[in-house]
Amino acid sequence: MKISRPFRFSALPLGTAMATLMLAGSLQAAVTFTVTDNVPGTSAIDLTTTLGSVSNVPGALPALTYTLTNLDLTSVGGTATNQIVFRINFTKTGGTAVAYNGTGRIAVSGGTDTNQIDPSETLTGTLSLISTDFSGGLTNLSIGFTRINLGGYATNDTNVDIIHDGGTINKDGTGLADVSFDPSSFVTIDTVASADGVNLGAYDIQITAIPEPSAALLGGLGLLALLRRRR
Repeated sequence: MKISRPFRFSALPLGTAMATLMLAGSLQAAVTFTVTDNVPGTSAIDLTTTLGSVSNVPGALPALTYTLTNLDLTSVGGTATNQIVFRINFTKTGGTAVAYNGTGRIAVSGGTDTNQIDPSETLTGTLSLISTDFSGGLTNLSIGFTRINLGGYATNDTNVDIIHDGGTINKDGTGLADVSFDPSSFVTIDTVASADGVNLGAYDIQITAIPEPSAALLGGLGLLALLRRRR
């Protein structure tokens, strides 16, 4: 009587295994895009994005909500018309409220200068993802500030700490216009050692969508198992 021998696994050469996994992983790459609000207190015409479109005006302070539509996330397992909703919650210390000043920039009312973030006040913006129809869900999305623009300051009489996830950037009035940093979930503007204030005039927000667990990678693992199995 012939006895069937059970399946056994043989070792696959390391180079072949690594090449298979690298090929599978390379089939899908994260999609990263930027949303810019040039003048937060005005209209949607000041909102731009490098992917899809911003479908609504953010609204009233202290919480601004943005809806992004027609996002092509097919390369990471989504669709050509995905949607993402995110929010910036603004909080302050000192003053009386977070408010728009006369030119649509964000400031803290009260204090020494009602249209600025003055030395007795701070302003913090914190990002959060609210909802999405992307198949990877919120856990496969990341969001962070990458640039802010400050205005309303005196070149020779302003010093500001810009605090974010990576630490603190200190700028005097000669370098305040645009400040960039690695993606950060929050940014705090703290005017220090100065008789003059600043206001928040614009910001860039970076969103990254990554594959949910990558179908390509799972396929690669299946291929490895197939190659290793023999009778």
